[in-house]
Amino acid sequence: MEKLQTKQQSTSQTSTIIGIVILIVLLAALHFITGGKLLTPSNIKTILVNASTPTFIALAFVFLQASGFTDLSLGAAIILGANVAGTFGNMMGYPGLLLGGLVSGIILMTINFCVFQFTKIPSWIAGLGMTMIYEAIAFFYSQQRLNAGLRVVNLESEYRSLGQAPLVFVVMAIGLVLAYFIYNRTTVGLNIRAVGGNQSVARVMGIPMTKTVILSGAIAGIFVGLASVVKISFAASVPAVSGLASLSGTFQPLAAVLMASALSKRINITIGALIGTVFIMTVFNILTLLGVPSGTWQEVCLGISVVVFGIVANRRNAEVVK
Repeated sequence: MEKLQTKQQSTSQTSTIIGIVILIVLLAALHFITGGKLLTPSNIKTILVNASTPTFIALAFVFLQASGFTDLSLGAAIILGANVAGTFGNMMGYPGLLLGGLVSGIILMTINFCVFQFTKIPSWIAGLGMTMIYEAIAFFYSQQRLNAGLRVVNLESEYRSLGQAPLVFVVMAIGLVLAYFIYNRTTVGLNIRAVGGNQSVARVMGIPMTKTVILSGAIAGIFVGLASVVKISFAASVPAVSGLASLSGTFQPLAAVLMASALSKRINITIGALIGTVFIMTVFNILTLLGVPSGTWQEVCLGISVVVFGIVANRRNAEVVK
């Protein structure tokens, strides 16, 4: 038995080394193809900064997935939360920015999970309904400001450091550590995964179902709130949208989480969410450097990534994932 375990560990280490070597060679080749632009310090910084908001959305998706729900309203919640964060940020500085984003994220996601739990409507359907509601609220808020002679929320430049290097990396590190700790080292994290794995078994184990589901929403809301703060800090202004247009903001993080799920046997899914997001943003960056216009073939590549990572992540499931 010990010899078999040693052999398996050796095989795993060899596979890891081979994978690292292949990655280095591939990056070197892509750096050459892009005219020496890919691996420059400034471009690497650009990739990581652009990955900040999607990383927090991906971490929220990790807890959504763990609890067994599919909610695509995150994009609309972040737009609404970003405007709330910007409003309070301009009024109260960084404390208002952080509190506005976090409180709005937690409230919106808690509302979502209460709807999921008490109405028993399939979460993906209810999530689309909540998307339209949050888009409408953000649009109404923007219109009211314009009608009052005010401009749409624009975060003042002195409060935008949390969306720019180097502070954005500190925020990302704090968020990642928090997600890892809650997911892997707390009772609520264990309960969330148990509920998402099998509700019948979780109920027999004595896990409080309603409380756990609502807590999972609140925890996801923390990362929705952080995404809102970083987004408004990076862009200064986050305009309202309608017609489910906010869904587009969830596709990159969704692809990242599917990739993290595919890697979860070797890498903890919270770490994998960061790796997946950086990978997706690197692919988009490479396409941009190669002159591929956004909105066309870049979106095709993203769609292919979602499908491929979804297949890999769920390849052991005998039935279609709903």
